[in-house]
This record gives sequence, structure tokens and C-alpha cells, in this order.
Amino acid sequence: MGGTPSTHILKPDPPEFPGLVASQAFAQRVAALAGLDAAEVRLEAFGDRPVLVVTRFDRELKGGRLVRRHQEDGCQALGTNPSGPAKYQAPDGAVSYQRLAAVLAAHASDQSDQLRRLGAMVTFTVAIGNTDAHLRNHSFMHGTGTLSLAAVYDAAPTVQFAGTRDLALWVGGQAMLAVVTRGHIARELASWGMETDEAAEVVNLTLQRTADAVSRAAQATPEVPRSVVGACEARVERLLRQH
Repeated sequence: MGGTPSTHILKPDPPEFPGLVASQAFAQRVAALAGLDAAEVRLEAFGDRPVLVVTRFDRELKGGRLVRRHQEDGCQALGTNPSGPAKYQAPDGAVSYQRLAAVLAAHASDQSDQLRRLGAMVTFTVAIGNTDAHLRNHSFMHGTGTLSLAAVYDAAPTVQFAGTRDLALWVGGQAMLAVVTRGHIARELASWGMETDEAAEVVNLTLQRTADAVSRAAQATPEVPRSVVGACEARVERLLRQH
């Protein structure tokens, strides 16, 4: 009311995809336990409906007052229409991880650190099976004359719920989640200008930390369907075995 900043986002479980918000809570907790900066979440019941409660990362206290932090999502940063299919990658390459990486390379005060963070986020997205990580699900935080990558948010193993098996943003030139290998992820990071050895290190470390985090996140989220946890475990193990 009266322009007061909100503190949380509430996401009810969609009737057509029961278990989705519990799976998103699980995925967000995997990200945090794997060492990624991730939005804090919890599950609540509103009546008989599960609801994901997300603590906003674009708010802060200043002088005892809650104020908004300046953030910009990927569509805004690339001048892309946020409605319709424009937020998803197409063969014309107008939307891609490479273009998001270029924004960080041009404006981040610590380019190397920010590209490594984006690389870990891309690796996690593939590992968790998030096919809906489109432009609006990536954001930048504005500082004084600089830009940084926002926390992981809206991460969910959507491949277990949605009909599509295609990634919202391609990885290493691959559109289909099932064919993306560890090598494709490393090549994606290298295409941003990251050294080959550094790209491989970011991918391997993120996968190892994700593998360790899955079971702990599942224990912290008993509401998550066991099939979702099993699919994530299998995907991470497959990626770790690949070259």
C-alpha cells in the first residue's frame, strides 16, 4: 500500500502441475547448498494449497526503512520484449547466454568473478533440469557504476513437469537438455572468453557440489516428489561421468 516495497513473492502450487512449488523449493535449496547465491525460499500452506514463499533479494534495509535495490532482468538488459517467445533462444541468436555474459564483461567491476558465477549458474541449470531458465529468470543488480549477477531465482526441475525438453537458453550450441554434456557446458563458458581450463574447473566444481547438495536438499524438503530427486541425481551423475 502507498508504494511500500513488498518483501516476499508468493507462488501457489499450480493445479495442472502438482508438486511444482515443492520441487522449486528443493532446487533453490540445492543451489544454496552447492555454494551458489540463491534466493531464500520456504513452503507454507494457505488453506489446503501449498505455496512457495520467496524472500526478495532486491530489497534492503537503510536507516530502518525497507528500500528497493535497482535490478534489471535479462529482457530489460538486452532490450527484448518480455512477453511471448522473445525471451527464449531461437536460431537467430538474438537471445543467448553469450549475450548475457557480454553484459557482465562490459559492466562488472570484477569480470572474472561474475563470469564464473554465471558459469556456475548455467551448470546448475542443466544439472537440475531447468528447461525454463529464460531471459526474465536471469537478472543483474546495479551498483555505483557497476553491474553484478543477481541470485538464482525461479529455478525448478521443469523438465519433470513441462512438455518441452528444449532449453530456454541453449548451452554449447545445444537446444535439447538430454544431449547437453559436461563438454558442451565448458564450451559455452569458453565462448564467453573464459580460459578452457578455467571453464572446465567451474563446471566440474559446480557439478561435484551439486551432487553433494541434492540429498541434503531433499531431506530439507520432504514435500518434493521422490521421482524429481531421483531424476536430478541421475542427471548429475551422468554429467560427471562425461568428458
